[in-house]
Amino acid sequence: MNSFDRVKMAENIKGLRRTFVILYLLAIAVTLPFSHFNVSFSVALGGAIALGNFVYLERFLGKIFATQISPPVAQGVTIFLFIFRFALIAVLIHQFTVAGKIHFPALLAGLSITFIAIMTWHGMSLLKQAPVAHKHG
Repeated sequence: MNSFDRVKMAENIKGLRRTFVILYLLAIAVTLPFSHFNVSFSVALGGAIALGNFVYLERFLGKIFATQISPPVAQGVTIFLFIFRFALIAVLIHQFTVAGKIHFPALLAGLSITFIAIMTWHGMSLLKQAPVAHKHG
């Protein structure tokens, strides 16, 4: 990958991350005045988990591709960190569920912000690339 591609990829990731954060904050802001605390908290928790996973994946994959790590080592580290990360998330969600703080549809909505952000960002990038029709006369 040449330096131009790396710069463009970094700009794309930055734009996607920005879209993600904006939609995440918007989702929380929409739920605050209209919902019970558990709904807003669950949207925030789902979004935080999704955003954390996104940033982790971005940085981890960047380190894997930037260094010359042997494939077996990279695979082992990836599997270990995947299991550890999701076990930690499971414990966190379990503890909040036991405490009665989780509203599962809102948690799923917060986790879905990743998909919505990717689709929104991609749609915006397509609109930026679309040729503008000009009227003559």
